[in-house]
Amino acid sequence: MIFDKEVLLAENLAFDGAGPEIEIGSLTSNIGPGRGQVIPIHISGENVTGVAENYILIESSNDGTNWGNEMMVGAGPQVIMDGGVTFGLSTAVSRYIRLSFTGFTAGTFTGGIIADFLLG
Repeated sequence: MIFDKEVLLAENLAFDGAGPEIEIGSLTSNIGPGRGQVIPIHISGENVTGVAENYILIESSNDGTNWGNEMMVGAGPQVIMDGGVTFGLSTAVSRYIRLSFTGFTAGTFTGGIIADFLLG
């Protein structure tokens, strides 16, 4: 998977951390598909373990301060380590997005917006 370093949602992020904020407003207005299209996101990891229910939580915010749940993607540790998981997030979400992980007990995650989206 090819990522642009400026749009990484997680780079060797610990399982109990929240990813950096990504401003998607500028991405969708300058490059890539327009509002209402799908932003392809890929997440993979190393040394990942977890309990019964494992989720990648995508949060969004209009101001970068107040965050709300946008969507949850269920993926077990083995899937995350064996090539990862790719999912689509609508560009109709709020201006900022970030990731966090629940149900995992160890490991690191890397992921972001797939470069093809950015190339338009």
